[in-house]
Amino acid sequence: MGGPRLQTVLQPRQGGRPRAVIDGRLVSVGDRIGAARLVRLDEREAVLSGPGGESHLRLTPDVVKQPVAAPAHERKSTHHKEDQP
Repeated sequence: MGGPRLQTVLQPRQGGRPRAVIDGRLVSVGDRIGAARLVRLDEREAVLSGPGGESHLRLTPDVVKQPVAAPAHERKSTHHKEDQP
């Protein structure tokens, strides 16, 4: 895969600006990454703006969220008391 890669996002506990590690470099909003500038940052995504427009870098770009079934012990029982031995 070409282009910059978002490796982690560091969120300060109080005040402070969030920072990201992109291609091994610690950056803040406003910093340049190659020909682009980091314009937005949240806990899962960094947005770069450059000559070709905006690029969205995600921490988990290949993950597709899917609903997960509740564990068996949390599901409602469909058995009636009279069905149980």
